[in-house]
Amino acid sequence: EDHMEASTSSDAEYKISALTELHAIAGRHFGQRELLKELDERRQRMREAERELRKDRAPRTTLMTFGHGSTFIALPTQTALKITANDRKMIDSTIDEVREEVKKSADELLKMEGKSDLEQRGFRLKNIHS
Repeated sequence: EDHMEASTSSDAEYKISALTELHAIAGRHFGQRELLKELDERRQRMREAERELRKDRAPRTTLMTFGHGSTFIALPTQTALKITANDRKMIDSTIDEVREEVKKSADELLKMEGKSDLEQRGFRLKNIHS
């Protein structure tokens, strides 16, 4: 009887531990997805800014904000274009990294639920151009 109680107790501890881990992974996964959404919105704003700067009617100098919009600096439009292009490249790179992390956490969640992982489901296809 004592053996059964110990077994039941360790079973409950295992389940609690597994649920705690599942909850942590799910929290990380959804946080990463939210970050992807924010990064994509930033990338879109950068594209819009670049489009505006490229228009013929764009002034030769451009006011740019730095920090959290508290500092304004007048720059030549070409310099502003280079800065926005570099920022967009950095954002693109970060998005790629976060996407990989999202895939990893999705895999972890699927495995914990006893389901087939993303590769078995056909989601690990490689880009032809890479």
